[in-house]
Amino acid sequence: MRVYFQKAGRLLSLALLLIAAGCSKSPFGNSDIASAPSVISGQIALNSADDPAGVYVWLEGTALSTRTDAMGEYQFSLPASGNGLFNNIDGSFRLWFYVANYRLASAEVLIRDGQFVFSRGDVDAKGHLLRPHTLLKTLAIETAVSPAAVPSDYSGLISVDVALWALGDSVTVLFPKVVSGGFGALLLHHLDSDSVFVQNPNIDAQSKLVAKVGEDRRHWEMVFRIEPGMLPTGKYEIIPFLLIQQEDLPPELIRSLGEHVEEFGASYLKIPFKRSGGLFEIQLAN
Repeated sequence: MRVYFQKAGRLLSLALLLIAAGCSKSPFGNSDIASAPSVISGQIALNSADDPAGVYVWLEGTALSTRTDAMGEYQFSLPASGNGLFNNIDGSFRLWFYVANYRLASAEVLIRDGQFVFSRGDVDAKGHLLRPHTLLKTLAIETAVSPAAVPSDYSGLISVDVALWALGDSVTVLFPKVVSGGFGALLLHHLDSDSVFVQNPNIDAQSKLVAKVGEDRRHWEMVFRIEPGMLPTGKYEIIPFLLIQQEDLPPELIRSLGEHVEEFGASYLKIPFKRSGGLFEIQLAN
């Protein structure tokens, strides 16, 4: 993924890392419990019409993670038994399921000598999670773009409206960059090339806004200008730069997503969200 910055007013793997605190004292004793190959599987459902693909699955105390497929299914693997870093690890761990605008969920998994233990915790005798986990949506994020399509020789303004509303309890949202109380930072994800362009009217602005969002829709708007040749033709998703506060979110989970994921740039897209709208297209001029 490439990221492009332009000046103000213009368009701007997994190495294992064990954390001692993530593992508790061995609960196994010497009992003969069936251990199995170091793979477990499960399925995540969402309590909305959102696509269940891309839910982040992370094993606490490690840098091991995976994401769900189009059906919400996943397989989670431990390193091969020859990896000495993991061979002597025993304990109970949480397997976390994360989407930024959904409530966190987790399951208990047990590990002995570097392998998952079946028929214990939330894992059945065949290595499947005992039940599908359903994540509950906490915040809706809807982006409207006008005009939604322009020719490649277009010179003018693009208006972006971001609507947020909570589904249940209020949600605390952080806007790391704002301009005069309005929305101040957007990412333009070029879907054809996976490149990312960033739009920030004042790239040096440090203003922040913390908003409590309830069930009533709240709107933030931003307008920016494009000129011919500033962006390649093709389809884009316009993404608002915002962060959602979750009090029970383990800091290590965010760190496991990679460096700079909470900063303004392409790495931000590693944080899993479920959004609607935001499509924009630059069409080849006749």
